[in-house]
Amino acid sequence: MTAHDILNNPFLNKGTAFTLEERKKLGLIGLLPPYVQTIEEQAAQTYAQMQTKVNDLEKRIFLMEIFKLLYTGSIFLL
Repeated sequence: MTAHDILNNPFLNKGTAFTLEERKKLGLIGLLPPYVQTIEEQAAQTYAQMQTKVNDLEKRIFLMEIFKLLYTGSIFLL
């Protein structure tokens, strides 16, 4: 499996949560932002972004966009 296969698979892609060791082993160096952010940190950041939405419709649109990106595997970081 190539690095691009991993990044294009929503079940394998952890975005910036890949550790430096995992990035080296999987050939992901240079394909992700240079910092490591845990899944928990990504979730907290996304939740904080959602909290800035002023009404339920905006929150739903935001969450549906995340779902679409996660489902298609075209997201590295939220």
